[in-house]
Amino acid sequence: MVRGKVILQERKKRSWTQKQLAERAGVSRAAVAMLETQKRGVRYNYPKTLIAIARALGVPLDRLYDRTVPYA
Repeated sequence: MVRGKVILQERKKRSWTQKQLAERAGVSRAAVAMLETQKRGVRYNYPKTLIAIARALGVPLDRLYDRTVPYA
């Protein structure tokens, strides 16, 4: 499961808006908002979206995942 709080914290650390992060990552602002609030509507190339956001933020991809949630 993606930790939306991490994306939000990393974005705020850089003083970026959702729109700025979205532009840097090449995704929609709505995708950033949905990930940060952990809404389930982000389906458009989900892995690619996360990779792009991690790269834009300059963090490893695994930082965006919650390792405490067991896989089903």
